[in-house]
Amino acid sequence: MNKKVFSLLLSLIVSVFLVIKFSLEPIFSLLIFVIGFILIDYSLKHTKKKYTKISIITSIVLSIIYVICDSLEYSSFLAVIDKYLLLNLSSYFIIFYFSISNIFAFMDKYKKSIKEDRKIYISNKEIFTTSKFSFIVNFSLILIVNLLFLIKFYPGNLTYDSYNELMQAKGIIPLMNNHSILHTSVLMLFVKFGMLFKSINLGVFLYLLFQNALVSLVFSYILHFMAKEKIPVGIRIISLMFFAFHPINIFYSISVWKDVFFSICFAIFTILIYYYINNKYYFNNKKNTIIFMIISILLMYLRNNGIYIVIITYIVLFIINRKLYKKLLPIFLGTISIFFISRLILFNTLNIKDFEVKETLSVSSQAMARIYKYDKNKLTKGEIKEIENYYSDKIGDVYNPKISDDTKNLLNEKYFKKHKSEYFKLNTKLFFKHNKTYVEAFLNNNYGYYYMNTYYPSIMLQKTDELGVKHAYVDSLFILLFLVLIGLLLLLTVLWNLEEKKNILLLGLLLPVLISIPSKIQYNSLIQLLFNIGFYVTIVFVTLLYNIKNKKNIVHYIPIIILTVSMLFAPVYAEFRYLYPLFILVPIFIGLTLKKTDE
Repeated sequence: MNKKVFSLLLSLIVSVFLVIKFSLEPIFSLLIFVIGFILIDYSLKHTKKKYTKISIITSIVLSIIYVICDSLEYSSFLAVIDKYLLLNLSSYFIIFYFSISNIFAFMDKYKKSIKEDRKIYISNKEIFTTSKFSFIVNFSLILIVNLLFLIKFYPGNLTYDSYNELMQAKGIIPLMNNHSILHTSVLMLFVKFGMLFKSINLGVFLYLLFQNALVSLVFSYILHFMAKEKIPVGIRIISLMFFAFHPINIFYSISVWKDVFFSICFAIFTILIYYYINNKYYFNNKKNTIIFMIISILLMYLRNNGIYIVIITYIVLFIINRKLYKKLLPIFLGTISIFFISRLILFNTLNIKDFEVKETLSVSSQAMARIYKYDKNKLTKGEIKEIENYYSDKIGDVYNPKISDDTKNLLNEKYFKKHKSEYFKLNTKLFFKHNKTYVEAFLNNNYGYYYMNTYYPSIMLQKTDELGVKHAYVDSLFILLFLVLIGLLLLLTVLWNLEEKKNILLLGLLLPVLISIPSKIQYNSLIQLLFNIGFYVTIVFVTLLYNIKNKKNIVHYIPIIILTVSMLFAPVYAEFRYLYPLFILVPIFIGLTLKKTDE
C-alpha cells in the first residue's frame, strides 16, 4: 500500500475515534485529520529502525492501559469489552506509536543540529552560565515572582493536611510522624515567633518566606547544574521560565506542605546520583560524601516513603557499581545508622507518635469497601460481620473510588491490633473470591498517575479560620500567568531558532484553537493537561525510553521510578503534590536527553 494512502487511512481512524470520544465539532475533526496525516506521514519516512521495536511494545502496553483507564474514568468499572473496543485499541496504538516515533525522530534531529550556544548578556555580564552572577539572576527572578504571589495571597495557603500540621505545631494535638516531625518542627519555630506578636498569620508568612528562599535556591541550583552539563541554552531559558512562572511552582511555593521540602531535597538527591555515576571519584571528596548523606537523611525524615526510596536506591547503586561498593557501603551504613538512631532518640524524647496504621492500608481498605458495596450479596454473613468489625456498616456508603481517606478513617485500630493476622487472611480471601472487584478498587485509586485523560485539582486554596489563619482564594491570575508564559516561550523560541520560525508561528496561530477545543473530559480545555500529573509522568517515561539502551544515562532515574511506583499505594488517585519531585525534575530529564553527545 502506498505510504500516503496508508497515512490517510490511519489518520481517518484516529479522527473517527476522537470524534466519537469527545464529540468534536467538524472543524476540529478536520484539523486533527490534517495534523494526524502530516505527523504519520513524517514518521513513516523518518523513524529509525532501532526505535521500532520499543515503540511498538510501548504503544501496545499504553493502548491497553488507556482503554482500561477510560472505563475507570467514566464508570469506575472494568467494562472495556464493547463494540468500540477494536477502534479504541487501534486508535490509541496509532496515536502512541506515531507520537513516540516522531518525538524520538525530533530528539535525534535536535541533538545533531545543536550548535555553539549564543551568549546572552545583562549589563555586559553573561547569563545562563555557571557563574555566580547567573545564579543570582536566576534566584532573584524566581524569588521575586514567588514573593509577589505570597504577598497577594497573604499569609499563604493551608489545606487540610497543613492545617493538621499547624495544630501539632501549636500543641493543640500531639506530635505525630504522619506529617514529618522534621517539617512540623521547622513550622513550629516560625509559628512560635509569630505568636510573640500575637499573629499566627505572621508565623505562617515568615515560614513561607523561608520556604520560598529555599525553593528559589534549589531551582537556581538545578539551572546551574544544567549549565555545567552544557545543556543547550534554549532549554535552560525555557527551564527558567518553567521554574519562575509555571502556576504549579508558584502555588506550591506559597503552600504549607512537607512535600515542597521533600521535593527540593529529592531533586538534589537525583543530581548527586548523576554526579556519582558519571564520576567514579565523586565520593573521594569528603564534602560530597557529607552532602549526599545529609540529603539522604532529610529525604527519610520528610516522608515515610523516603525511607524506601533511599534504601532501594542504594541497593540498586550497589548492583550497578559493584567495583565501587567499598566506597558506597560505609556511606550507606552511616546514613541508615544516623537516621534510625536519631529517629529513635527523637521519638522517645519528644514522645512522638508514629504514623497511624490505617495510613498503610489504602489498598485493602478500598478493596473491602468496594466489595462490601458492590458484591455484598455474594459475601457470607461471617465475611460481612468481619468487615463491619474492622470498619463499620457505613463503609459502603463512604466509599469513594478515587480517595481512600474516608474508608481508612473508619478503621477500628484497637480491633485491628488484636486481630491483625485475621485481617490479612480476610483480605487475601476476598482477593481470590472477588478478584475483579478487588482489582477495580486498586486501579481506581491510582490510575491518575499514569493516565492523562483525567483531572484532579492541583491548584486549590482552602479556607478555614478555626486557628485564626487568614486565607485567600486563588483567582484567574494563575491561568492568565500561564498564558503569558506560553507567549514568552513562543517569542523566545522564535528569536532563538530563526530557521524554524514558520513552524513556531504556525504553532502560535493554532494554539488559541487548540486551547478552545471542547471536551467531555473533566477539564474544559487542553491547557488543563499541563496541570495533570499523568502528563508529566508520560514525558519522563518517554525520555527514559529514549535513553534506555545506555545504562549510564538512566541510573539517575532510579529514585523517581521508585517514587512513581509507590504511588500505586497512595491514598489519592492523582494527587499532584505526591509526585511534585517528578514535576520539578522534568527540565533535567529533558535537558540531559537532548544535550549534545560525542556519539
